[in-house]
Amino acid sequence: MSIPQFQHQLPECNLFFGKNTLQKIGQESKRWGKRALLVTGRKSMQRLGFLEEAIECLERERLTSIHYNGVQPNPTVQIVDEGARMAQEKNCDVIVALGGGSAIDTGKAIAVRAAFSNSDSTIWDYISVGEQKACRITSRTLPLVVVTSTSGSGSHVTPYAVITNSRTQQKVGFYSKYIFPKASIVDVRLPSKMSADLTASTGFDVLAHATESIIGRGDHPIADIYSLKAMELVKNNLSEVYRNGENVKARSCMALADTLAGLAITIAGTTMGHALVHPLGARYNLPHGLALALVSSAIWRFTIENGDKRTVERYTRIAQKLGEKIAPPPTREKAMRAVKALNKLLETIGLNKSLSDFGVREEDIGMLAEDAMAYMRVDLGRHPTQISRKNLVSVLEESF
Repeated sequence: MSIPQFQHQLPECNLFFGKNTLQKIGQESKRWGKRALLVTGRKSMQRLGFLEEAIECLERERLTSIHYNGVQPNPTVQIVDEGARMAQEKNCDVIVALGGGSAIDTGKAIAVRAAFSNSDSTIWDYISVGEQKACRITSRTLPLVVVTSTSGSGSHVTPYAVITNSRTQQKVGFYSKYIFPKASIVDVRLPSKMSADLTASTGFDVLAHATESIIGRGDHPIADIYSLKAMELVKNNLSEVYRNGENVKARSCMALADTLAGLAITIAGTTMGHALVHPLGARYNLPHGLALALVSSAIWRFTIENGDKRTVERYTRIAQKLGEKIAPPPTREKAMRAVKALNKLLETIGLNKSLSDFGVREEDIGMLAEDAMAYMRVDLGRHPTQISRKNLVSVLEESF
């Protein structure tokens, strides 16, 4: 084994994990401000009673809360700019996001946009797309406290957010240490309320984060530790929580897997899977985890067939973590058993489906590949194999 060379730095964040940790939202928020913009989706947090609990906790610490419930899946520029205007008009000095990845990403983006008074700009001006130079994100960004309700996007422990431009039909992520939450709360009561379908798609997102971070270019031993443990937790618990959502122990294991995988991509980033599903989300509004499930089998097969010795070794380890009994040494044939384990998991959680099942048109495959090549080059560049437009088309066709 060669000596790894890496840098590991994470922004300061108070992470609370367990049952009833939502109660920390007030005391953590008051460290950063007095007027909170509380960002949620349309209905679920209110229907389940968690919105009322959050507001009570904020009021107990004498914070004023202004509720913005405009979040939708695949949050758009319009949604973010609307929330930012509300934060400015109400003089909010801290952003509190309560919900899944879409709510947290929206909260991050609002924190950036609300800090600047230029009424002519939009959040899209702060995102680098192709040759477009982004405005600089600075320490003026409003502080952010988040409570995650899914397991999940990992956004509660990353410096990333993803926003969709409905006009240009592009879905692009942006990065800044200033959008890493000041406090992140994982209360296992919240993901326990997810439906089976949402459990499956968000749970698969966890696996995608864990596997993409470990196969990417470069050696990141700390990220590998997070990733491998996350895979183990997914293998042992995702099928169970899909069948029995009331299993709190299994739910807590998936919440931990989500957190570990989020930390892994904070260090090592994501690869080809995310490069392909961002265009799918932008053009078809597909849920992120679902889109990953639809293309991952083809991506894994392509990568193993074309990967080097290190890639083969990594996929062999993935196969082992997903339950395949494999003796050393790693070989391409053994690595391919990761695809077998993946397909078995997809079948178990009801995601063994194709792009065509969700309305993706075959004639759009070339356009989707071009989108990925145009504005997802960073993720493609992290992939362990060279990727061409032809490769992307081939993977999409196999997933169709």
